[in-house]
Amino acid sequence: MPDLEPWRREWGLLALVALLALPLFTPRLYAADEIKYLVHLRSVWFDHDLQYANDYDLVMQQDPDHYAWVANLRDHVTSTGRRLNDAPIGSAILWAPFYGLADAGVVLARAAGWEVSRDGLSRPYVWAVCLGSLFWGSLGLALVYLLCRREYGARPARTAVLGIWFATPVVFYLYITPPMAHANSLFAVALFTWLWLRTREQRSGAQWAALGAAAGLMVLVRELNWLMITPLLLDEATRFVSSARRRESHRLWSRAAGYLPFAVALGAVVMPQFLVYRALHGTYGPTPFVVEKFSYPVNAVNVLLSGFHGLYTWSPITLLATLGLFVLGRRRPVVAAGMGLGFAL
Repeated sequence: MPDLEPWRREWGLLALVALLALPLFTPRLYAADEIKYLVHLRSVWFDHDLQYANDYDLVMQQDPDHYAWVANLRDHVTSTGRRLNDAPIGSAILWAPFYGLADAGVVLARAAGWEVSRDGLSRPYVWAVCLGSLFWGSLGLALVYLLCRREYGARPARTAVLGIWFATPVVFYLYITPPMAHANSLFAVALFTWLWLRTREQRSGAQWAALGAAAGLMVLVRELNWLMITPLLLDEATRFVSSARRRESHRLWSRAAGYLPFAVALGAVVMPQFLVYRALHGTYGPTPFVVEKFSYPVNAVNVLLSGFHGLYTWSPITLLATLGLFVLGRRRPVVAAGMGLGFAL
């Protein structure tokens, strides 16, 4: 039998905490964004189109009183004659394996005589997407642990991950409203950051392509994650300038050769989102509502310090994390500066 002791020492506490936290898990569809994420998947899976009017009707039929406001989405006709959906498609892609298994289970249950609705929105499907978010978010936390362990060792890494897990909004998006995109975003950003730092000194063409694909996945899950590519850009710019000053042309061009597979993979992964934009709105860009998120942050101080969900006031541990960048900067100044710039943006 394999020796499980090393695994227990490494992961046992985190696995136990994950098990004990399961009673917090609340699979449900509650808010507008959750529904917009899900109908992407439901429409493509069952109708093979991006026409959301019938999907919104089905949502309203689940609970006409609670979901009465969905009529605003159903009745909003875009410039291409479709219904409004400004949510990105990344969560639907990450949920698809779980959704497919749920659909197969529903088909088998119906064949066995069980009365289960195969409409793509009944309880098995909601459970599937919620479990998908729980899975991907938990995997994101595992990647965060690996990142922290790489820098500071196992015990501080476990402490940090437990803090992120239960002293930030992660606990809310992982368990209370899992159909939101945030747990999936945690995974996507953690995967990109892990790949960046793990291959930072030397990357093959395949590793550059994998990093580009991970960057594309970040953007598919949440458009604002474009900003999380900033640490990589600063890192590469610093290396480029350093090589140019030292006149190390072989290093410079060797590094630059990886930018093409990165860009190609990034573009290939993000392209479906642009096509969805085109189908829904007639342009290859997002809606004005999404673009507005990138406008100058006139409420930047409130975002951090407001009594109404301010980051530092509601999750003080994030202030420690920000200050920790200065500690990291003593050993890895470029990495710390890149992460700090991404956070600031």
